[in-house]
Amino acid sequence: MIDAASSGTLTKKTPEIGWDLLEDMSSNNFQWPNERLIQSKKVGVLELDALTALMAQLQALDEQINYRSSINTN
Repeated sequence: MIDAASSGTLTKKTPEIGWDLLEDMSSNNFQWPNERLIQSKKVGVLELDALTALMAQLQALDEQINYRSSINTN
């Protein structure tokens, strides 16, 4: 790909021309959408951050403990 962009082999170019070519290619890469950057959302999947998920687990555990302790006291 680099050889095609440089209209020949990159090794036959001067370091300055090669560097300019690579800079141009990298700046052009950010102008066009890339399939690696496009993130698709899965339908029906709820995304939570780690803290929210941990808090939900702690709440469920607390409810289980309270339920079991209320059964044992009766």
